[in-house]
Amino acid sequence: MNILLLGPDGSITHTIFEMLDSIEEWHIEHHTFKNGSTDLTIPLKLKNASYDVISVNLNGFSKPSKKVVRKISSTYPDVPLLVFDSYSQSFLIKPLLKVGANGYLQVGASEGKLIEALKKVADGQRYIFSEST
Repeated sequence: MNILLLGPDGSITHTIFEMLDSIEEWHIEHHTFKNGSTDLTIPLKLKNASYDVISVNLNGFSKPSKKVVRKISSTYPDVPLLVFDSYSQSFLIKPLLKVGANGYLQVGASEGKLIEALKKVADGQRYIFSEST
């Protein structure tokens, strides 16, 4: 699987990368942004690349999560998008799905849940996991 991982430069994004990078048959392209950055020009430059799924850690962006999701999903309209955030309530998660996310995983989920989410979203299925689901 070819995955583009995006997120602020911090421990959560690096932990997600470490989990995924250990899977030999998966290729992870990892791009981080300084915490608080709203600059999404790196994904725009990568527009010609081919990905099975894009995953983004939404924690730490200064723009609202919905705007970040909308920007990424409009840049890559044909690539499924799995987002990570700390939300556990559906009224916070549903708007992310409405603007283009195909799946949601609460930060702190296990490595097994992360792998399951990526596989299902890449296969075109919707996947939502939080403490309250």
